[in-house]
Amino acid sequence: MLQLNKPYLTNFQPFISYENIFNQEECNYICSLAWQWEDGLTHGSKSRNKEVRDADVFWLYFKQDLTWIWERLKYHIEEANSRIWHFELENFHEHIQLTRYTKNGHYDWHVDNGNEKSSHRKISCVVNLTNEYDYKGGGTLIKTGKNPILLPKQQGSLNIFPSYTLHKAKRINKGERKSLVCWVGGSHYR
Repeated sequence: MLQLNKPYLTNFQPFISYENIFNQEECNYICSLAWQWEDGLTHGSKSRNKEVRDADVFWLYFKQDLTWIWERLKYHIEEANSRIWHFELENFHEHIQLTRYTKNGHYDWHVDNGNEKSSHRKISCVVNLTNEYDYKGGGTLIKTGKNPILLPKQQGSLNIFPSYTLHKAKRINKGERKSLVCWVGGSHYR
């Protein structure tokens, strides 16, 4: 039998959450950066399919005066990866996505990696920018077994999970939810 010299992961977790990586004032400021929302499309589509995804997005480009956002995310992503997954990561290959879900807004079950530009994604991150009492419903569910897990919804909380994890944004019943979404990647899994 062929033996591998690599140790097994003994502390695997399907996700990790950090509370308050951004305070309320910072969350509000990040939300204010979105000045023109566009349709949130699924990878490869040219028009919105509300059965799959009903959301608006704004792309936050890397700018010198916003490096604090990337640096704060990077610190927590590296810490989580070194504790749990040990993926070979390179950097943020894509811009940060601000997402807005209004009444009935949602994103059905999906994974964040696939082919073309999403093939490098290894870690997905969601930061809740809206106070969880300002909307009903919503939140991020992940599924790694029979029962889905609702990730923490507190404002400023960061949820990190492997990009191959099946997940969804639950439907908003009332109010509006805004989140920051980003992906970190590298070369193919090894």
